[in-house]
Amino acid sequence: RLRTRHGPFIALALSAGAFAFAHGDPTRALSQLAAGLILGLMVMRTGRLWLGVLTHGALNWSGMVHEVIGRIQVAERVGRIYPYLCIAIAILAGIQLHHLLTHTRWRLPLRASEAVASPVTWSIDAAG
Repeated sequence: RLRTRHGPFIALALSAGAFAFAHGDPTRALSQLAAGLILGLMVMRTGRLWLGVLTHGALNWSGMVHEVIGRIQVAERVGRIYPYLCIAIAILAGIQLHHLLTHTRWRLPLRASEAVASPVTWSIDAAG
């Protein structure tokens, strides 16, 4: 509705601002705003809400993993190989992401009017 009333740029800015505000942490407002912009662009470009939801879940999951790693002191227990282990995990994640992006056929809009799927299809997208 925002996009039809105000255009894609204003709609994206308002949506990202609402995303940052909804997280309620003023100390991380800029990073939340950036995440909202990225997720909004992803949904606008692909027309698939589930992709933004899945990415948001992955970001939350990575924050939880980071917290657990800090609490159980993995870096101290693993020692000097910890940075190399992190790099190896990042490389594997990058390979998997590249595979996902190059082997999945995303529905990219041809016209601006097709940039976001209608809310009627969101439940269908979520179901597969």
